[in-house]
Amino acid sequence: MPHRIRTTTFGSLSFSLSSHFPLNHGYIWSSPRTMPKEARKRTATRTRTAPEILSRSNQASNQARSRRGEALRLATSGHSLLERFESLHQLEDLHGAIAAQERAAELMHEGHPRWLYLADDLASSLRHRFENLGTLCDIDRAIALQERALELTAEENSNRPWRLDCHATCLRLRYETIGTLRDLERAITTQRLALTLAADASDARPVYLANLANSLGFRFKRLGELRDLEEAIAADKLAIDLTPECHPDRPRRLSNLAVFLRFRFDRLGEPRDLEEAIAAGKLAVDLTPEGHFERARRLSNLALSLRSRFQRLGELRDLEEAIAAHKLAVDLTPEGHPDRPRQLSNLASSLRARFEHLGELRDLEEAIAANKLAVNLTPEGHPDRARLSSNLANSLRTRFERLGELRDLEEAIAATKLAVDLTPEGHPDRTDRLWQMGYLVKALLAIKPSKIRFDAALEQMMKATVQTLGYPASRLKSAQACISLLSEYPQFSSAELVLEAHAKIIQIFPEIVWLGHSLERRYSESARLGSEVNSAIAAFIRLRSRYQAIEWMEAGRSLVWSQMFSLRQPLEDLERVHPELASNLRQISLSLQHSDSSSQPTPAQFRHGSERPGPVVAGTAHGMTTTADEGAAPSSVDRRRQLAIDYDDLLRNIRRQEGFEDFLRPAKINSLLTSIEHLDGPVVFINVHSSSCDALVLFPNGGIEHIGLPKLSESRAQGLRSTWTEFLRSSGLRVRGVIPAGRLVKGRMNMLGKVLKQLWTCIVRPILKALHFLNDAPSAEHALPHITWCATGPLTQLPLHAAGIYDHPQSLSHTYDFVVSSCTPSLSALLRCHRQPGTRQQVTRPNVLIVAQPDTPTYASLPHTKDECERLRAAMSERAYTFDSLVHEQGTVANALHGIGHHHWVHLACHGKQSAVSPTQSAFVLYDGQLTLAALMGTVAENAELAFLSACQTAVGDEKIPEESAHLAAGMLAVGFKGVIGTMWSIWDADAPIIVEAYYGRLHKLRNSGRDGDIAPGYTGAAYALHDAVKVLRERVGEQNFMQWASFVHFGV
Repeated sequence: MPHRIRTTTFGSLSFSLSSHFPLNHGYIWSSPRTMPKEARKRTATRTRTAPEILSRSNQASNQARSRRGEALRLATSGHSLLERFESLHQLEDLHGAIAAQERAAELMHEGHPRWLYLADDLASSLRHRFENLGTLCDIDRAIALQERALELTAEENSNRPWRLDCHATCLRLRYETIGTLRDLERAITTQRLALTLAADASDARPVYLANLANSLGFRFKRLGELRDLEEAIAADKLAIDLTPECHPDRPRRLSNLAVFLRFRFDRLGEPRDLEEAIAAGKLAVDLTPEGHFERARRLSNLALSLRSRFQRLGELRDLEEAIAAHKLAVDLTPEGHPDRPRQLSNLASSLRARFEHLGELRDLEEAIAANKLAVNLTPEGHPDRARLSSNLANSLRTRFERLGELRDLEEAIAATKLAVDLTPEGHPDRTDRLWQMGYLVKALLAIKPSKIRFDAALEQMMKATVQTLGYPASRLKSAQACISLLSEYPQFSSAELVLEAHAKIIQIFPEIVWLGHSLERRYSESARLGSEVNSAIAAFIRLRSRYQAIEWMEAGRSLVWSQMFSLRQPLEDLERVHPELASNLRQISLSLQHSDSSSQPTPAQFRHGSERPGPVVAGTAHGMTTTADEGAAPSSVDRRRQLAIDYDDLLRNIRRQEGFEDFLRPAKINSLLTSIEHLDGPVVFINVHSSSCDALVLFPNGGIEHIGLPKLSESRAQGLRSTWTEFLRSSGLRVRGVIPAGRLVKGRMNMLGKVLKQLWTCIVRPILKALHFLNDAPSAEHALPHITWCATGPLTQLPLHAAGIYDHPQSLSHTYDFVVSSCTPSLSALLRCHRQPGTRQQVTRPNVLIVAQPDTPTYASLPHTKDECERLRAAMSERAYTFDSLVHEQGTVANALHGIGHHHWVHLACHGKQSAVSPTQSAFVLYDGQLTLAALMGTVAENAELAFLSACQTAVGDEKIPEESAHLAAGMLAVGFKGVIGTMWSIWDADAPIIVEAYYGRLHKLRNSGRDGDIAPGYTGAAYALHDAVKVLRERVGEQNFMQWASFVHFGV
């Protein structure tokens, strides 16, 4: 039985390619014929029927009584019928064309000057019949004819590019039917060659671009390489740009672009891609006349995009419109057409979505009927059968969940098993199908629990997590499903399995918080993953895997900062062994750091005249430019995404080299432990999760102690954070200045006192007690021990350094009574402060930059910054430190940024703001604008040592992304400062000069007099200097007025 259905499987649905080839969820089409105008000689009479044309040809042949004349006349008749079929799409014309062309081929030898044109026409006719009827031998014959024609076509022949492109199209169509990847690879190579050989001015160039885009889209769906999809989108956009508004191919290319953009939305989740896909899809449908043979496919493509938007936004109108379009597409697709199974399955998926939204059982029954018909119409061995079977299983599973019929579950498992068996290893869709199988077996497990069923479900889900070509979001979903299964059936679980499942989640994080996304998108993804990190850490602690807990805490937190530091990583070792790889990585890393800069090079795309066949459509960051006739330069978003793809590819290449297998991977615990010997005190990690709250204490000798915090719960921590932050908002404690006394009413201050008391009793006191820091009364003659807090979740917004009981004067019940506190966003951030150039050797004569803004335009006046500045100048002059001042109009963003990069110490006295909308727009407010966190991220200061941020909210990040420490103090650490003083809320303008004078005075004594002992190598003295300076202010304003003195906090060393 010949193949009659030609569909291919992509994404969660199926579609077909044909001259129009469907990709993931949709149809993508090639141009029906691609011979350039200059190579065609059209002689068809468009008003006659096929029998009339053949009859007149036969009459002419009899009259000529010439074998050669008959062959030519038959070829001419066949050509006329082929052209009319391409215009009117009547199968009678196509059958007649093939009959005439085959008879002509019997009469004409290969050496005849017209044989190549006859071979072209016959191959095109066979291809069209294959596309409409699905008979595999037709496409095989077409490919054989094309291969022979290419052998007989000289390299310099102007028709060679066209023949190459036609051959590539047929290879791709055969791939679509039998799934042989070699055909697809050959198609892409051949299409690249055609595009390279084509003249820039050729009218066929947009055709070649569009067809190459189609094949690249297919390869993306088969192999999951994002680079292929990016190139496909770029090629199709250029093809559209080169296609006149009124050209009949324009709607086809728009519809294809819509499919590609939807693929990218599915992979990367950028809403803009989906909106552009819908706009392009609607325009394609609007430009397609009623009765056009491609209208059904374009309607289906649009419907798939509309359904995706419904799934994202929940607007029922989108789903209703999608279903209407799907139904019309089915109605327009005749019985027996290869597209019909695909259309039915797509309709079924939308009907199922409506059932899940509205609960109308009729929709689900109709969906299952359509799914079953689609599977039945698809022959065994067809590549699309896996996709259609998977869709059927989804509908059956949904009915089982609604009605509880075991038969539905069993049928769903059978259909999913078939889908998994038919999906080859390495296929991106295998992830979802393995997860689906695990989910269904888990449903069976719930009916009758058994170890065999548990193991079977877990095996499928675990397999899904390691499908490296699967979408990261799908692998994350599978890992989450593993954890859920393990927690629901502890009797079948084990510690090793739980740890493995959690580890897989954290390993996927870098692909979710992908470097190619914008900063805002990465922060958004990080916020979504924060609870997963805390859950994993809680599991590691519970199972007594403490070292692993710290390793994964490092891997799962401060992801954006880690990415930024990876781009700045020294490359000496790589450069020594592989200098070219090091050079390429350095260049791409620099481009990524400045990817929004308009001065960055744009990728070369579709360059004509390449020296060798290769990625004619490619994006790199190596200084190539795009010619003027090739459309607009890519946007900064497109450029960053392409750079990230290049970066990922290069990292994979580097990690294949001997000795670099773990290059730029998250640090392992052994690596971390070798770097902590210079710590001068313990680092306390506090993890907050619904299952437990715990502290892990890392000592300089590498030991780790676990301290349980039974009085703390996740809900209590969140409540404390809400109380605290709401008070700051309502009291106006977000901006430096004079705070009206009426805002700090006694009752509300008592409420904050209770928050600090709970921080002490639930968190700080148990930790200090376990560390034996409470055993002896502190002595003024000896320095207090130093402790560094690394909090997570809601605790990042709370002042652990000021925890205590404030309703009993003179009681030794405060953090500051027993330890000197510092904070760090992560262990890696703290260790980087030690590794900064020059850290081991203290700066004895620092040069200092002072930036003060007493009267910033449009902001409240800060008169005491003048006093602060004068006291600081006096202190610097007394100690013979060199300093520069940028006051008022001199304190511009450009001057400040330049100064930060050229001074050891920096002091900023100005307004600060934490952006609630965009964390990277948190900023210091200067004379002519704002010095943002985003700008600091792109700045490196090699000789920086200390920064004092005498502004508000410089050390408290966005509460939506607590694990990312997206605040200005962390930004200054990233610039290269070893120690940073920041504030967690508003500081009183009049208090700033007091604490600044005390801080710098104490700092000088610590660094020069040696009192209390010399500062340890690698340390700055800033933490102890701040501790003493805050004591001065506290004694002046009163201990119970903690909102005045407790805002200051030290980060780093």
